Amino acid sequence: MPWFSGALPIFLTLASPADAVVDDAPRAVAQPGMRATASSVLVAKKRAKDRYAAERAIDGSLSTCWCEGAADVGKGEWIQIDFDVPARIRAVRIYPGCGTTEAVYRASDRIARLTATAGDLSRSVDLPDVRKLHDLGLSTDQPVSSIRLIVEDVYPGARGQDTCIAQIEIDKE
Repeated sequence: MPWFSGALPIFLTLASPADAVVDDAPRAVAQPGMRATASSVLVAKKRAKDRYAAERAIDGSLSTCWCEGAADVGKGEWIQIDFDVPARIRAVRIYPGCGTTEAVYRASDRIARLTATAGDLSRSVDLPDVRKLHDLGLSTDQPVSSIRLIVEDVYPGARGQDTCIAQIEIDKE
């Protein structure tokens, strides 16, 4: 019998980043050389203080997430990824909401529109309310030291007013 139980994650590289799909399995690919900070973080009762910390959005797992901690739905809240060494960005992808199951995904608010900034580049991106990894179409010609994602609009969740991001993936060189 193998050492694992359950299905292994399946990762696909497709010709079009907009078609990229991530399965429900927790990922095991953290992104070294990056640190995450945020304008606010949800601190939930009877939960560890860092349960929804910004670092959760870059830990490689869909079973964790960053959730903003504003009193409302979080419009204007942001998460920033800083690089240890400035790098050119080839792609930025996010998995909005908390991604473990459809029910958990629908419970929290999810990003409908965000502004992504990297160096002098800024772009507004509308996201469909689909539980998958979304390519933001962001790349840079020059090295940048950070990327900031600002919540502009949300899809309301069934419970509470906390907007979450399960994962942010950045391809850099």
